[in-house]
Amino acid sequence: MKKQYLLFIALIFGVCFCSCTYDEFVPEELPPVDTTKVYSFAADIQPIFTDNCTGCHSGSIAFSLKEGDSYGNIVPDLVNLNNPEESDIYSFPQAGTEHSSTNNYEPAQAQTVLQWIKQGAKNN
Repeated sequence: MKKQYLLFIALIFGVCFCSCTYDEFVPEELPPVDTTKVYSFAADIQPIFTDNCTGCHSGSIAFSLKEGDSYGNIVPDLVNLNNPEESDIYSFPQAGTEHSSTNNYEPAQAQTVLQWIKQGAKNN
C-alpha cells in the first residue's frame, strides 16, 4: 500500500512538473530612430494625439489634445526639455503604464514623441 502511495505521489509530481511551461518575453523590435529627421508637431505629434488621446482628452473632462488646443496644453507643463525621458507627455501614456485609457502610445509613437521633445518640443 505504501509503495502505491509513493508511486501516486511521484506520478502527480511528474505531471505537475512536466506541465509547467515558460514563455520567454521578447520585447517588440522598435524601428531605428531617425535622429537626422526634424520632427514636426503638426505632422508627427498631433496625429498621435488624434489617434490615441482625443477620445478622452477633448476638453470636456481632461485637458484638450485636439488640434489647435494641444500644443498650448502640454508645453511647458508636460514637457521637460532638460530631461526629455521624464516628460509626462512621453512617459505617462505609454503602453503598460497605469494610464486609465486603453489607447496608449505604441512604442514607435512614444519614440517619436521623445525625439520631438529632444529637438526642443517646437510648435512646427
